[in-house]
Amino acid sequence: MKSITIHNLDTVTAQKIQQLASEMGLSQNKLIKRLLRQSLGLSDAPSPMNDFEKFCGYWSEEEAESFTANTSTFDAIDTELWD
Repeated sequence: MKSITIHNLDTVTAQKIQQLASEMGLSQNKLIKRLLRQSLGLSDAPSPMNDFEKFCGYWSEEEAESFTANTSTFDAIDTELWD
């Protein structure tokens, strides 16, 4: 494996990398490798965005499907209300 050193990284970029790594529970090294792979189109899938997870939590696929099924009647238009 090859190692790369980045010289003269500006403060704002360095802080953003540190913040993102902390929010995602990754080391800065792992975050940078992930970002590089994604930007080069080498990643199978983008990392999931979890900006609001700490505020709202998240649903499993099963929970999301259940919610969709249980709220499907909300899409129906009651034509009697519009006459």
